[in-house]
Amino acid sequence: MRTSYIRKRKREKGSKTSGSGSDDIYISQWKYYKEMDFLKDEIEGEESVDNINLKLQNNVKKRKKSRDQEEETKAELWQSALNALKAPESQLNVCSHVMDPDEQWLLSLSPQLKSLTAQQKSLAKLKIQSLFHELEFSRTSDTMFRYFIIMKI
Repeated sequence: MRTSYIRKRKREKGSKTSGSGSDDIYISQWKYYKEMDFLKDEIEGEESVDNINLKLQNNVKKRKKSRDQEEETKAELWQSALNALKAPESQLNVCSHVMDPDEQWLLSLSPQLKSLTAQQKSLAKLKIQSLFHELEFSRTSDTMFRYFIIMKI
């Protein structure tokens, strides 16, 4: 009896979909249909959940969350840009490094180095390093040389 009621109930609900006229609506003629109406609440709770609709709803929620996060990030970026524009120059992280003459001279060598071949560039770097080494350690070498002469080692 329960199964018969469930079938008839589903048929009745199916006939009430939108677009169907009043003549198309199914009304059960089974004599126990009204007496079995107490099962209505129990049956409607048992109806299966549409997994496709659940997935679609979850995807929509996820997209909405990601859009909300994206909008929030954009708002934060705009706010920080506005704050930077309003801030006095002393508070900005502006590079205020002033190059000394030695740095400027070293940077002036860059175009010449770039115009050399790899082998020429390597030789130029080696000679520059060698020159600096000589300049840095020549005093020590001269001092040590004099010390050795005096000590007659």
